[in-house]
Amino acid sequence: INAEYMGQELDRKWVGSSPEEAMSEIYPKIVKISIDYAVMEKAKSVMVVEASFDWDDVGEWPAISRHKTPDNEGNIIQGQGLVLGGHGNIVINSNGHITGIIGVDDLVVVN
Repeated sequence: INAEYMGQELDRKWVGSSPEEAMSEIYPKIVKISIDYAVMEKAKSVMVVEASFDWDDVGEWPAISRHKTPDNEGNIIQGQGLVLGGHGNIVINSNGHITGIIGVDDLVVVN
């Protein structure tokens, strides 16, 4: 499904149904393709600017572990957070509250 067709399909499905219903029917039909192939290789005018920062093509949550140091249980916490009795979790908290999770593994919590 190309983007234009997808937009037309969503417009048709949206009428008389919820956004969730429309997306659950259309989204699985979308071709999974990287931005490199979908956009960049077709672009007529592209400019590259050299930068002095690290880059990582973060396409999944576990990629965060390449940039944040996990604790002894493999949990990664950014902001105020606490993990008790769990491992392999990612807690991202930026609102100033404390986010806590207890007894769960391999969970992503973004607050």
